Amino acid sequence: MEFMQRAVIACTLIAATAPLVGSFVVQRGQSLIGDGMGHVAFSGVGLALLAGVHPLVGALGLTVIAAVALVRMSNRQGGGDLSGSSQMRV
Repeated sequence: MEFMQRAVIACTLIAATAPLVGSFVVQRGQSLIGDGMGHVAFSGVGLALLAGVHPLVGALGLTVIAAVALVRMSNRQGGGDLSGSSQMRV
């Protein structure tokens, strides 16, 4: 019973804060970066398993490296979301 109470509290807090964070990310033009980071973390898990390292360490390490690279690229190109920074003009 105690587990379900904690689960309901956690779900309520996430349901209240996720839309706020999501709208902030969309307004900044970085909506696809979170999706990309999820894919990078998944590949970090795979590489860690191949290397015999704990999967969490591999996912965290590769995700931090990718996040730093994305920040440097976005600062250089002047756009937030890399896919949206080079919009085609018709």
